[in-house]
Formats: sequence, structure tokens, C-alpha cells
Amino acid sequence: MAFVTAASMNMPAAYAQEVTPPEAYGPTPSDAQMKYYKEELAIFNHFGVNTYTNMEWGDGTEDPDIFNPVNLDTD
Repeated sequence: MAFVTAASMNMPAAYAQEVTPPEAYGPTPSDAQMKYYKEELAIFNHFGVNTYTNMEWGDGTEDPDIFNPVNLDTD
């Protein structure tokens, strides 16, 4: 978190004010989630019906029944 000081704005110290950050609104990440986020380690793995039709992009006419990951184990 960056704080602006009078010195960094070339202002006399008399004009400096203590600024309190706002209260969190809505869901906030846990300490463990923030640690993981700061490690910058993540993966986004995406596949859909076009994975099974050898097409780079689907066109909406694929049969949805070909996508049925019965034994999918993401671990």
C-alpha cells in the first residue's frame, strides 16, 4: 500500500495529513489467499466441446453430449 507524504509531493510538512484507508467492503481474501496471490503462482486450464472435435474454435453446433467428463479428477 502506498502512502503519499508531504515530502513526496514537495509540500511543507505542515500540510501533511494522516489518511486512513477505507473499511473493506464485501468479501475479502484470507491471509492464506493473499500469500498465494503474492507468490504469483496460478494456472487457468480451460477446455470445452471443441477440445473433442479437433477445432480451435467451436461454432455452437457441436453436440453437447460429447462433453461428459464422468471420471474427471482435477486433483
